[in-house]
Amino acid sequence: MATFKAGRIGEIADRVRLKLHHEDVLIAEQYEVSCSLFRQPATFSITVGHAGTAAQLIKKYPVGSPFQLFIGDVPQFTGVLDDPSAESTTNGTSVTFRGRDASAPLHDDHIDSERTFKDDTYLSLAKKQLEAVGLGDRAIATSNRANRKVKGGVPIQELSAPARTVEQILTHAAGAPGVIHQQIQARLNEKRYEFLLRYLQLAGLFFWAAADGSFVLSEPNTKQAPVSSILRRVGMSRNETNVISGAWQDYTSNRFSKYEVYGRGTGGKNGHAKALGEYIDDEMTARGFVKRKIWRSQNARTKEQATFLARRMCAEDRRNGSNLRYTVAGHTTPFTGGGQRAVWTPDTIVRIDDEIFGVHEPMYLTDCTYRCSSSGTTTDIVLQSPNDQVYGPGEF
Repeated sequence: MATFKAGRIGEIADRVRLKLHHEDVLIAEQYEVSCSLFRQPATFSITVGHAGTAAQLIKKYPVGSPFQLFIGDVPQFTGVLDDPSAESTTNGTSVTFRGRDASAPLHDDHIDSERTFKDDTYLSLAKKQLEAVGLGDRAIATSNRANRKVKGGVPIQELSAPARTVEQILTHAAGAPGVIHQQIQARLNEKRYEFLLRYLQLAGLFFWAAADGSFVLSEPNTKQAPVSSILRRVGMSRNETNVISGAWQDYTSNRFSKYEVYGRGTGGKNGHAKALGEYIDDEMTARGFVKRKIWRSQNARTKEQATFLARRMCAEDRRNGSNLRYTVAGHTTPFTGGGQRAVWTPDTIVRIDDEIFGVHEPMYLTDCTYRCSSSGTTTDIVLQSPNDQVYGPGEF
């Protein structure tokens, strides 16, 4: 059994480090760093003490200064500073630096004209958006495998490849057979990232910045060996578990026992749409619920597409209603592969053995928030069922 001694928590190897112009900013009084696979971009806020004036420090590291953010020696993300602030009291001066990862320009830039993209693949669509914000030289990977290893700081084993290869999806024209068809239309004043994600999600794809400032266009793969574990037993001491607090929810008010999708152009005798696809939530059915969610889709034109949409709606409702949340000490955890410590990292599997909540299964880590205050360093993690990570039509 791993031992979690308080003396290890908060050491330099387990703290956030910020490099500005390739120089370490080491006097961090407090910080908050947020990383998520599904909520972009990654962000940080770090407050540092300063013996001189705030103006001197801000002049040294002005808005637009490039940064690299690490946990210990493990890189997490890069970008530029954007929103500094300062406070001055009789006890001294502090400056708060803020920044977002390399995807920030995609979130800030608005599309300046209506435009239709024809015969574009998903990959070329993403490249055009990067080119529009001056990031056309950035590489785009089609798997998160390498980035996951870099950010976790340990080798993470994928047990099997996704049911469909991402390369196959990326080389399809956006809206080609096998995905939901929709004409690619950019809207005036639409944020560039929102436009891109609007079409990528129809194929179950996501777009995010990697640790080195390159990008990943891929889909989650939950078929991984656990990178870490959480063990809680009633009566455990502080040195026997790294969990400070936990929360569990399983909301059913917004879930349904049956999902039905009506497709476009499928009128019956009376001109009404006919249900093309359906999905049964066995868990809700077993609990005795009998309630349906009906959806009319202008994009679903086949039974396969409608069935996929029904399955994805069910998975989304389950993700929104059911999750585990823990606050754990420090930012690293013993690696299940042995001999190393892994950084808590989104897009990894965590083995849960929690007697208090009655959860004994692998869970998918989706969000991490790293914090430091006068009480030490902690990480908030959010976990969901791997079975609910359904986004693309080839995933069931």
